[in-house]
Amino acid sequence: MRWHSLSSIAASLLMVGCVGEYQSMEPGGGDDGEGPPSGATAREMYDALNDQQMLECGACHMGTNLDDTQTGPDYLGANNAASYDTIMAYTSWTDGSPIVGNSPDNSKLYIYGAHTGPAFSDGLKADIAEWILKQAEEDGIAPPDDDDDIDPPDPDDPPTAEPPDTLVEALTLFSNCMSYTDFEATNFENVADQNSAEGQCYACHSAGTGGAFMSADNIQFYSQQRNMPYILKFVTGTVNDDGSFRDLVISGRYEMKRDDNGHPNYIMAEDRLQSIQTFFDLTYAKYSSAIETGTPCVRDEPVEQ
Repeated sequence: MRWHSLSSIAASLLMVGCVGEYQSMEPGGGDDGEGPPSGATAREMYDALNDQQMLECGACHMGTNLDDTQTGPDYLGANNAASYDTIMAYTSWTDGSPIVGNSPDNSKLYIYGAHTGPAFSDGLKADIAEWILKQAEEDGIAPPDDDDDIDPPDPDDPPTAEPPDTLVEALTLFSNCMSYTDFEATNFENVADQNSAEGQCYACHSAGTGGAFMSADNIQFYSQQRNMPYILKFVTGTVNDDGSFRDLVISGRYEMKRDDNGHPNYIMAEDRLQSIQTFFDLTYAKYSSAIETGTPCVRDEPVEQ
């Protein structure tokens, strides 16, 4: 298993597939410019960043209801004192796996990006990354540091089909294996046409509002499905108990968003749910074949006819 520097993590998404919110930054860059104290333990680092985390995320994620479907699960706990224990014990409702991960690129907490709430500020995101690495080191679950592989990948390099070590690598490979032919054949574009109490989905999400990109322009809708953070509304990753990457799964956000943050009510039509499942299955088959054969998927670039 390889471990890349934070700049490598960011570049792996910018390279070929998952782009957008993922940005390179130096750890320890809190908004106050101080960061955690030198030589701090993981718990001390978390406590140092938690006031800012509560400020940015607490309105939706602080409380006692881990199953909250209105404003989001309360993984930050009831208050600052409970936050660390709560977030360390919390497992995602999507797949039942930890959200912290053993590195930033295996952390759903870190990579989730813009959603109904905004993405982490750059300063908080850098501090979260540094805390995750320190926590994994203390817990004895950190990926090995490969000193010979710390440079960011070259964006001009062709995609690879190496078995992914991380969620970031898996999403990049998966996005390359998406096919516009499959997108059309499965009628996935009709997902954007789903009606709600306030109109069709694309009416609100044609500019990526809430971290979801759904357009009446089929090629635009398809193309943005491969980018961060929009891909996470379609597919996400599970991690093992030690925080290491396990597999990719459908995230279920298109189906379940109706219950979240006062979103306009709707019930996703059965044929649209089947489109999501079939498009995932076809793409996952290509993704698996690329890994098994060592032959990378060739990223398509559809154009208007």
